[in-house]
Amino acid sequence: MAQPDANPPARPAMSDSTPAPTAPVDPPLPGALRAGRLVWLVSIAAGLIAAGFAVVAREENRSRVVTMLADLDPARPAGEVESLATTVLWATIGALVVVTAVEALLLHRLVRRRRGTRAVQAVVLAAHVPLALLAEGFLAEPGPAGTTTRVLVLGQLASAGLAFLVTLLARSRP
Repeated sequence: MAQPDANPPARPAMSDSTPAPTAPVDPPLPGALRAGRLVWLVSIAAGLIAAGFAVVAREENRSRVVTMLADLDPARPAGEVESLATTVLWATIGALVVVTAVEALLLHRLVRRRRGTRAVQAVVLAAHVPLALLAEGFLAEPGPAGTTTRVLVLGQLASAGLAFLVTLLARSRP
């Protein structure tokens, strides 16, 4: 059996002087876009917390919505009113979560500087206004008992509007 050489042969020199490929580096975000991103994140957090509070307080909210619906149409059967109240309540919570998720996806597109994102954000924000008013009516108890939910839902809308205005100041392309 042959003895292995103590010194391996020298490696050949590289034949190409091209440097190794590197990952592209995104340019830094403008200050207005960074500030807008922070305000969007506050809005998204407020929406998710409001939806969480609504899920926790769903029985109290459902009984209140049953009373509201029964007052609107006293001739409607009680089982139908309760079913409708449950549907309205869960649809409101679901719509709040969906709008919050869409705003989060659009924030991701905005930070990646995709074209047309601000136009879609304007449409979503316009749809957010009646939804926030509807959610505030169904999910927040009247009076001081519903202050937390009311502040979260309307604060989400206000911070989303502010974030949209702030991000309009940023350049969309580097």
